[in-house]
Amino acid sequence: MAILTLSRKLGSGSQEIGLAVSKALRYKYVNHFEIVDKMKTIGQTWAESGEKFNEGPLPKLLDRRDSSFVGYVALAQWIVLASAAKDKAVINSRGSNILLKGIPYAFRVRVTAPVEKRVERVMARESVSRDVAEMLVNRADQEMARSIRYIYGKDWNDPAEYDAFVDTGATTIDQIVDNLTKELIRRDNIRTKDMRKMLALRVKAHEIRAHVLTDPKLYMPIIEVRPEGWGLVLRGVADSAIVAERVEDMAQRLAGRIPLKIRIHSRR
Repeated sequence: MAILTLSRKLGSGSQEIGLAVSKALRYKYVNHFEIVDKMKTIGQTWAESGEKFNEGPLPKLLDRRDSSFVGYVALAQWIVLASAAKDKAVINSRGSNILLKGIPYAFRVRVTAPVEKRVERVMARESVSRDVAEMLVNRADQEMARSIRYIYGKDWNDPAEYDAFVDTGATTIDQIVDNLTKELIRRDNIRTKDMRKMLALRVKAHEIRAHVLTDPKLYMPIIEVRPEGWGLVLRGVADSAIVAERVEDMAQRLAGRIPLKIRIHSRR
């Protein structure tokens, strides 16, 4: 089945849309809480990191090497892609539209609404004053834009990063849900074996990267794992030859039968 990603502005109604589409098509609804729950199966430390970085400010520029942040991002990206690869998924999580770019049966949607309408929704949902709701909306917009730029180097508002925009101030949520379900059914009909294999390779690349970046014994200041053709390429810089060897062994084991090229530079 097809995949729906939702990138939302606070108070835009994306949760209502996502849950309604999930119910209509019997899709799995994946949001931040689902991602954190999956992190708990890997380790409570990573679940705590998920809560910390979702609710708190981003690390400062000089703290980008913080292993808890780097590991959390890598795990979250792997979980999002693995959830998508199971098909029948509605993913309401930051950056999912970027992670699934180029997958034709993934429909990447931006959900927005006029600021005034968003403020009213937040007032009703959170039982707060207008001033507080306005502050929450403005802060959420700023933090989301910063996080997407920080992690992916992309502009959160760039139309090129989405397949469609929906405005809950101009169209009812019921109509939007109806339109999205029809498009997902259409996209399911264009899905091919090669498209699914393309996504599977992307999942495996992020799985390898996540395992390396969450292993405290493997310090890799630079690591990139990408699909190339129908195989994978791992490039990076290791702190030592021993680390490079361990990373290579881990990557080969996780790749299994998938062709894997490894190019690691050792500092010593």
